[in-house]
Order: sequence, then C-alpha cells, then structure tokens
Amino acid sequence: MSACQLVEQSSQPSTPSAGTVKVYVDNTATPNLKILDDSGTARTAADGSNTKTLSNKTFVAPNIGAATGTSLAVTGAVTSSGTAGMGYATGAGGTVTQLTSKSTGVTLDKICGQITTHNAALAAAAEVSFVLTNSTIAATDLILVNMVSGGTVGAYAFAINAVGSGTCTMTIANLSAGSLSEALVLNFLVLKAVAA
Repeated sequence: MSACQLVEQSSQPSTPSAGTVKVYVDNTATPNLKILDDSGTARTAADGSNTKTLSNKTFVAPNIGAATGTSLAVTGAVTSSGTAGMGYATGAGGTVTQLTSKSTGVTLDKICGQITTHNAALAAAAEVSFVLTNSTIAATDLILVNMVSGGTVGAYAFAINAVGSGTCTMTIANLSAGSLSEALVLNFLVLKAVAA
C-alpha cells in the first residue's frame, strides 16, 4: 500500500520516495489539488469542476485544517484521542420553548438542541409525555436526553419512546413526593443508527 504525504506548499514539491505520493495545492489563479507520484508526474486531483478518487492510499499525518466536505463515509472506526472529543459544531443545534403545558408538542428540526418545558405542575409520582417533531429523526435513530437546569436534581426521570420518521415522544416522570412546577431545560441529541 502506498503512503500519501500532505505537503503544505504552493509549488510542486520534490519527487517523493519510491512507493509514496505527495499531495499539494499549486500556485495558480485557480488553485488545483495535485498528486505527485514517485516518478515525478503530477496529476490534478480536484480543480473545482472534477474530482479523482484515490484508492488504497494511506495518508501519513495529514494536517486537514478546516475541511469543508459535506460527508465522510468510513468502514473502520472514527476515534478521537484529544480532550475536545467528537460531536456537533455550532449551527447544528437549536432551541425551542414549550407553550401551554408540559404535554404540548414542540418542533425543532435540528440534530441536537435544547428544549425548555412549560412550568405547569407535575404531581408527585405522575408522568407526562409530549411529542418532539424533528425532521432529522429516522425510525432507527437513538434519541438521548438529559436535564441541564431548571429542575430539582434527582426529582425526575426521562424516557424516549415512539421513535418514528420525523418524530419521537419524550416522557417526564416526577419521582418526588410532592408536586413540582418547574420549567425544565433539556438537552437532546439524535444519534444516527440503522437496523441493517
């Protein structure tokens, strides 16, 4: 398998060693992504109007920087060893506030976000459910939810059920011995999953 080295320079680099290729951007009015093989031949990989596929190439310590691709499909693991971890960037989330009561449905078409519930009373040991309408949800997805503020710590339990295309139902249970009238702030996350 050939190794691929990402080179940060705008002119053609030196010929790579045998069995490797170098990737660089040329210094032209309309820059092109170039691949330089071990014979010294440079080929255009992407020029804004066409792309070429690299098969069975290994990138050695690439510095990708601010990548702007729309998707990434891999067959192996995607991992992070840094403290920043993996997750959604600013713009992926949103907020919505529940109106009228704790059973009133809300709509937020975001992959993650924050729901502020109504502060209607929830009796001791009682449960209430509301529908989240969200176009990013598929029937096979997992929906995670937790309370971040607004409610008595340890007084509630949360469940997600009836997950379907574009919808799920969130259930809030009052575990305390008394009625609670609190506007809960809930974080949710849609974790994409499949059944095949």
